[in-house]
Amino acid sequence: MPEPYENVYIGNFLYTLGYLSCRKKIDLSGVTIDLLQQTPADKTYGDLLSGINGKFLLVEFKRNESLVKSEFGKNQQRDLLEALNDNEHIHNLSLKSHFLGFGVQGEESNIIFLAYASIVNKTKQDRAVSIEFNSFCNQFLDSIVGASLPDFMEYIAFVRDVYDDPSDEPGGFVLIMDERCSVHLFRYESIALIHEILDKHISPPTQQMANYA
Repeated sequence: MPEPYENVYIGNFLYTLGYLSCRKKIDLSGVTIDLLQQTPADKTYGDLLSGINGKFLLVEFKRNESLVKSEFGKNQQRDLLEALNDNEHIHNLSLKSHFLGFGVQGEESNIIFLAYASIVNKTKQDRAVSIEFNSFCNQFLDSIVGASLPDFMEYIAFVRDVYDDPSDEPGGFVLIMDERCSVHLFRYESIALIHEILDKHISPPTQQMANYA
């Protein structure tokens, strides 16, 4: 189950996406903005991941800014950050597809976002590269942040290869916006499971990717 602070973040996140969609005059007829409760093994999850010509994000949350530094104290996360710095192509994919949000002190419902590849081993992060909550939501709705399905698959495969112990992987959320501007949020327990679902539901991968070219 999500931690209590995650529930606050999720609720605020989905509400803000809906509000900003209206402000942008996005046609909301037939559009949903929801938190889906199916387990990742559910066919609904796989169908949604594999059937959308939209944008994908990995989002992780920390209760506050000082806890972001804890990523460098975990072997697999530290290995991932080092690997991202050594691979420019994957680093660029990460910058648009993998984010970490943390609560602002004293305002638990307010969130600051950073690209995961941009976090630093300090109690204070670089606010020059951070994205304020409303701006992050706007950038997602405007497709400034978010990866296409082929790019998302490539990034997930890379992270899966770096993480050698699925039982010790961090959990988080997959955020998806489809071509109708419907937004779906799934909680995931491991990157390996996301990769398994994508691999199972997209066959052959090259044919599926061609559909998004």
